[in-house]
Amino acid sequence: RLWLAFALGWWLSPGIPFATWENSWLDHLQRARLRLRGPEPIDRHFLLISIDEETLDYLAKPQIFWLKDFAELGRGLLDGGARAVAFDAIFAHPSQGVSPALQAELEEDRLEFLQVLASGKVALGYLPDDTRLGVHNHPDLEAVCESFQNLCSLGLIADPDGFYRRVYPALPGKDRPNPSLSLWLAQQLGTSIQFQGGRLHANGKPVPLEGMASSLSLRSAYRDPDPPFVSAALLLRQLRSGQKLTLAKDRVCLIAPTATSLGDFRPSIYDDLASKRDVGGTMGVEHHLAAAQTLYRGNYIRVYPAWLGGLLSGVLCFMMMALGYAA
Repeated sequence: RLWLAFALGWWLSPGIPFATWENSWLDHLQRARLRLRGPEPIDRHFLLISIDEETLDYLAKPQIFWLKDFAELGRGLLDGGARAVAFDAIFAHPSQGVSPALQAELEEDRLEFLQVLASGKVALGYLPDDTRLGVHNHPDLEAVCESFQNLCSLGLIADPDGFYRRVYPALPGKDRPNPSLSLWLAQQLGTSIQFQGGRLHANGKPVPLEGMASSLSLRSAYRDPDPPFVSAALLLRQLRSGQKLTLAKDRVCLIAPTATSLGDFRPSIYDDLASKRDVGGTMGVEHHLAAAQTLYRGNYIRVYPAWLGGLLSGVLCFMMMALGYAA
């Protein structure tokens, strides 16, 4: 009985090897909440723009030539009154040895994209598996965004069971921490964010984080399965026909890959509810969106403190001892 009490008490303490069980319980609670209350729609101030199969067909060219098109789209969204624009996308850096003519074309595209980034209202994502700028995007594109504090980490955290539930609020940058995409998006919606000394506050209230001081993470409270997207191809067609993108007015625009061939999928407990459950599951952008809305709405999952786990363990141990002596 003592060993059973010890094992159960150990499980009641957060951050231990039985954390997978704890995650499972939290997953069941979130899914039960979704079934009982239904999904909460994304905030109306978000405009989700997909790089989908239609966009790939419309562009009909390798990714290294996309900069000019998405510079045009970003500029069109800002001209249409967008609050801000974020690219949850990695634009391929051209390899060495291209012809002079091709290099000149790519340079022109790069300069157009730089002009859009210089507005200070456009964020660019990067993958934090390497601290060197330019590993995934053009070095100067990332440097410009970092100077405006608009270079955003796209990193997501996989738990031991393979599901993604958490994000790092910020990661070390060149001169200051770089925010996660979710943190940046919440800020653009008007959330006041302070992250200092390992403590995160949103609108003056502490945000519960998990992990050690060097690797604190934010757990998404829930997500909205199958959020609505507008195809980037549709918006580009409207721009090129002389229309203004009034759909973007007063909204935070998030441009992200959704085409199956682009492979931006990260497993979640809601894979069976995902619109692409048959080909990949939960898209990466949905994880960023979930974390951003967790911050914006303030609906946090709070892991109980270690002292409570110890107290419950002690009480359980005492009860098991009492039952043992009574028998």
